[in-house]
Amino acid sequence: MRDAAGRRKLNVEIIEWPGGEPVSLRLEVSPDVFNKLARGGKTIPLPPSADLAIFAGLPWYCNVNVQCGPHELDTLCAPAAYSAKAGWHLKVFASADAPVDSKVRATRMLQYRRDGGYLAVR
Repeated sequence: MRDAAGRRKLNVEIIEWPGGEPVSLRLEVSPDVFNKLARGGKTIPLPPSADLAIFAGLPWYCNVNVQCGPHELDTLCAPAAYSAKAGWHLKVFASADAPVDSKVRATRMLQYRRDGGYLAVR
């Protein structure tokens, strides 16, 4: 696609869907879900109150701040996916047991997106 556009002297940008710039979201979860995640869990079941359109359309490697009462974890996640076993859920690529500084978070998101091939190709 990029080559064909180049031959026609057209500027294009190719982005894996869901694509776009990473965002940061908050998600309130149950104590059980939070505790599993704090022990190294790699998925976050989406509660019924979660807006599926937002979570299914997340760009890859977005920060999701998972909260349970006063406790919170920062995670880097994939867009929501569905499985018969887990229902709608987010796959967790990395997590930190304390909120992460916004500059550190942005650097981590960029690194994961670059390493995973999710940066826009121009």
